[in-house]
Amino acid sequence: MGFVEDELTEVRNLCENVVEGSKLVSCVRSMVRVEIERTPFKRIIACFQFPESYPKCAILVELKSKTYSPRLLDRLTDICEQEAKKYIDKAQILIILKFLRNFIDENPLACCYEEINELKSCIGGGDQLKLKQKTSCIIVKVMNQKYYLQSIILIPDDYPEKSIDLQEINTNFPPALNKHITAQAKEIARRCFPDEQCQICKKLCLPKDPALLELDENSPNHIERIYCGHLFHLECLVKFMRTPPFGNKKCSVCGQKISHHKWNLSDRLAENRWAHEQARERELEEVTDFFK
Repeated sequence: MGFVEDELTEVRNLCENVVEGSKLVSCVRSMVRVEIERTPFKRIIACFQFPESYPKCAILVELKSKTYSPRLLDRLTDICEQEAKKYIDKAQILIILKFLRNFIDENPLACCYEEINELKSCIGGGDQLKLKQKTSCIIVKVMNQKYYLQSIILIPDDYPEKSIDLQEINTNFPPALNKHITAQAKEIARRCFPDEQCQICKKLCLPKDPALLELDENSPNHIERIYCGHLFHLECLVKFMRTPPFGNKKCSVCGQKISHHKWNLSDRLAENRWAHEQARERELEEVTDFFK
């Protein structure tokens, strides 16, 4: 067996074991094709071809992705080829695959490369934009004369399947105006995330087929939007509010107190009704046990 055949055998035996999230699609002399996936939106397809003088030269690399920016892929391809040149006379495929997996893990903001470039183009003279790859966040500070607003934009690992989160908002605007600006920003982010789940059962609130949407406002599956803007199924909301612990129940997403026009019982009344229902259930169980 020649050098190339030995490397192909090595790739077949080791690829999916040593490169996390990899799937070997093709492994023949004409082309080696491997898919590397961390999340559905952090997925790269790497294709390798052997030049005639390989391994005396670098292997040919082609990167494809439906989610990463083409400009980013072009730059990453050049980097991979430069990396391969460090390993002349050695097997290069697994080394490059590990390099790509490491890039995906250590550069979580790469999935929003074009959005960040667009954001940079909007930055004014006194504004600031800092990227923190290790913590997957963007620090933004915008200025208007002597007024400023600074915030940390946290990008979740499975972005854009999950919405961004605004944290540590700091500003010298009046508190009322700051509250309005923050709420508006979070609402815009929420609207960009149509596949919102019910905060209780974690099922999609809006079915894929609009024809299946529940229009009866009294139906258990009717979608309710609470004061903070997040969605619940009516049945899930009522069950959550009727069961302990009682008092100052908050939305699991934003932490704001849950408020909704279809739930107007005080915490004490809700607790008393729950206790009464529990007592009644115990009485029924005792009667049932008596006749067994």
